[in-house]
Amino acid sequence: MLSRKEKIKILKQVMDNETLYSIVCALRGSDLRCALELKKMYTNAVRAIARQSEHPVTAVLTRVHPRMVKIVLENIGQIEGAVLHFLDHIQSAFESYLRLGLIPKDIYNYILDTINAIKDARLETIDKPLIPDELIDKLLVKHIPKLIESYNKLYDKYLKEGYEKLIKEG
Repeated sequence: MLSRKEKIKILKQVMDNETLYSIVCALRGSDLRCALELKKMYTNAVRAIARQSEHPVTAVLTRVHPRMVKIVLENIGQIEGAVLHFLDHIQSAFESYLRLGLIPKDIYNYILDTINAIKDARLETIDKPLIPDELIDKLLVKHIPKLIESYNKLYDKYLKEGYEKLIKEG
């Protein structure tokens, strides 16, 4: 059990360290409404990596799946709140994980692609009270095939052969 003094010292260290601070900001999740899939997908991956409860690559690939991104894109118009701000915090946390060597560059690039797809959808729909199905379809066609292809390559590289490869690399 940490003493009060030790807790305060750790808190100051986190606040003074940009890398750790960016992770802590993303741990809480968002104040978004109607965004369960979005929040679950990213916040749970950030938390699992921070807890070190499983390999970071597994934490990402089992949570940040193209199927989840598709659900988010299909429902982008219903999400209330600062989506872009939330995604900036998530991106910053994953950049920190990359700098710390917790995730490889290809996993980071995949995360960045998923974030950019959602940002793009949000920017395309932000001022539209009614979002036509054609626009959602256009966004899905633009982003989901690329994400599926990237995900499948990463899955084959890291998970298909089992955890032995992950352990050797990390």
